[in-house]
Amino acid sequence: MSWVKLKSSFATEEKAQKAAGIVVTTEGRLASEPGGPQYDVETRIEQGEDGWHVYWRKVFTGYDSGCGGGGCGSCGDSETEPQQKAKIIPFPVKHNNEREN
Repeated sequence: MSWVKLKSSFATEEKAQKAAGIVVTTEGRLASEPGGPQYDVETRIEQGEDGWHVYWRKVFTGYDSGCGGGGCGSCGDSETEPQQKAKIIPFPVKHNNEREN
């Protein structure tokens, strides 16, 4: 993808870095879809005549399969602790003749 320049210019490099961090977070969340294509966002900062400018672009990183992002079988070799089973609390079933008024 091509580089996109933010319309704003910044007085200091620190302010431009902060804006670049916001762009990475926001655009990364908007671009990547759960269970679908995943993107990283790259940024660069350059000093111009009227201040510091932030440029960014999306970089395709692959597809998220929904199972750790590693594809089928990616979870099978992990050394994670086994999950504990949840306790199910049954609720009593009310019949039509037991309804409260």
